[in-house]
Amino acid sequence: MENSFDASAGALSGMALLWLVAGLVGLGVARATAARRVGRALARERHVGWPRRAFVVLHAAALAAVIAQWSEFESVSAALALVLSVALLFASPQAHDADIGERGVRRGWVARAYTDLEEWRLTGDHLRWKADGEWHACPAPRASHPQLRARLVAACPERESRFTG
Repeated sequence: MENSFDASAGALSGMALLWLVAGLVGLGVARATAARRVGRALARERHVGWPRRAFVVLHAAALAAVIAQWSEFESVSAALALVLSVALLFASPQAHDADIGERGVRRGWVARAYTDLEEWRLTGDHLRWKADGEWHACPAPRASHPQLRARLVAACPERESRFTG
């Protein structure tokens, strides 16, 4: 006979798996939308910070604990939840990840087509752009500035920022 703790644990495990699957589906939609806005990446920057590394180490330890105590688990839901959460973590854009593409730009979760930028400016080794009232920066080597400027001027010349410093 199943006790109430076992039933509650099973329900919580099932809900966790549903949320993880929903998160992965939502992430897939968000990544596809960003990919359509940005197009093929011309310049890219990726960061892997200490929080992500710590999370991976903790997940590896949790997975090892699940495997070591496998006989105590009545289903594979705990291991599946760990695997899905790692997949969600690694597929999610990080705050400082940046792309400059053929059709647009992305910084973290924010992706915009060039035509949707509120303002933009090329300064130093960066393309700075404004979306939803907030400035973002993507690394843009000076050698790429002429081609990038041509794309931006073709898409939204009136939105070049007059900021000069």
